[in-house]
Amino acid sequence: MRCPDCCKFVSMDTETEPEFDEPSAEDVIAGCTVDVRITNNCADCGTELKEANFSLELEGAEPGDGEKTPHEKCKGELTLDFVCERSDRSDSAKNPRYARTFYGVEVTVEVKCEKCGFKHNAVVSDECQASGMDELV
Repeated sequence: MRCPDCCKFVSMDTETEPEFDEPSAEDVIAGCTVDVRITNNCADCGTELKEANFSLELEGAEPGDGEKTPHEKCKGELTLDFVCERSDRSDSAKNPRYARTFYGVEVTVEVKCEKCGFKHNAVVSDECQASGMDELV
């Protein structure tokens, strides 16, 4: 791909950090959607060349008795550990020339309450083929 700022064919920097809005602990317990954006940038100047947007559904905590999560009875402080990492992989074709590259994200969430011992974990991921990313230039 040709970079419009460098005016030459460049390789892409795929080590960029994903962009996202971190949900609150209460949203994660209820179940929510996390929108994540990843970009492939010019390796020379950093101009964004391609992007992919993902909407990841986080499953909520299972309700306990009385249609409430076990934590709702104690009203303790919730802590949220939210990790969003970029991933990439190549499928290995017999001929490396025809190997496909996939870029994606993996979101790992842990919500816990020290007072009552409540824990809720969720892991979701998605990916797209490199050729399926949207071109920005």
